[in-house]
Amino acid sequence: MTDQSQDPYKQIPIAFKGNSKVYYDAVINKYELSEEEIIILHNICHQIMLVEDLRFQLAQQDFIVIGVGGMDKANPLLAEIARHSTLMLQHIKQLNLPTADENGNLVIKGPESISAHMREMGKKRWAQRAS
Repeated sequence: MTDQSQDPYKQIPIAFKGNSKVYYDAVINKYELSEEEIIILHNICHQIMLVEDLRFQLAQQDFIVIGVGGMDKANPLLAEIARHSTLMLQHIKQLNLPTADENGNLVIKGPESISAHMREMGKKRWAQRAS
């Protein structure tokens, strides 16, 4: 295996943080990727960061917001999380690679696990409101 400090393709980009950094490091050290595949890996990591940031923002807000005309509507962040999660999964399918969980373990996550995560976030929010 090549030392990361000597191989520029194996160096973790400075912008990557959290799970995107863990995922990049795990994938780049486990698989031999072409330059095109590394570009796709970068896109995956950017989507991971976006989804993490959007989820953090959503945790600070309500799932239901007041829309035009005073009608309740779903928080637009929910749609953005779904869109970026779908894009991330499409990139992962291109490489046929697994994703990283919050512990840095490589696992395959499909839309059903993302939905389960969103349900858990919702349950926590409603439990906080009830108390």
